[in-house]
Amino acid sequence: MHRVEALLVAGLPRLSAEGRKALASLTWDVPPPAGRLAQSVGLKNRFALMRLLREEGLPSYRELAGWIQVLIWQLEWEDHNTALARQAFEAGRYPGSFYRTVRRVTGVSWEEVRARGSNWVLLEFLARCDSHTGRNAVDRAG
Repeated sequence: MHRVEALLVAGLPRLSAEGRKALASLTWDVPPPAGRLAQSVGLKNRFALMRLLREEGLPSYRELAGWIQVLIWQLEWEDHNTALARQAFEAGRYPGSFYRTVRRVTGVSWEEVRARGSNWVLLEFLARCDSHTGRNAVDRAG
């Protein structure tokens, strides 16, 4: 199991098998398009994926993928001291898109995320998931 996947599954034990599979798919490489992710989880289309995420108490696909990417980037920084711009270049992407993703999902700059650490990123993400927990997720849990 991928390290980020293990952290997310441990932090979200209430997830169904489909929810865990969707999270796992987002922890490897570049997040797939929503339609492709839906198919890999066994769902008909991206709309079914959106329903699943909502029922699981997870944020939208775009936000979910963003949080997972930020956690991956932060762990890469902590483990190997790899600058975010270098991570972007190695992924064949423009660094500005990485910095904007960090700001969009966390509300703070990359410099602030680096200072706060991966534990902060994980806890903020889990709090965001808790704020999305709806009646369906609660009903399934108990």
